[in-house]
Amino acid sequence: MAALSHAIGEEHAIAVEARPSRAIRPAALVLALCALTVTTTTVLALGSGHVEHRVAAALVLSYDCAAPMLVGLVWLRRRPASRFGPL
Repeated sequence: MAALSHAIGEEHAIAVEARPSRAIRPAALVLALCALTVTTTTVLALGSGHVEHRVAAALVLSYDCAAPMLVGLVWLRRRPASRFGPL
């Protein structure tokens, strides 16, 4: 880790350590949640016995869950000051 020094006045100096950020990025969180919901809806739709077209149901349900998440992610990245993206 690199040590940075910042001089305050002439006689004082403060040493500050630069650390890598450990905060989870919103994009990584949204992509992880999107993958989880797509996997869950696909498994549930393929395993259900009352749906006639299981593959079609899995695709539609996965799209219905993933599309709003990805739109919010794009909105958040393009307009970070807007409060609509994290919604």
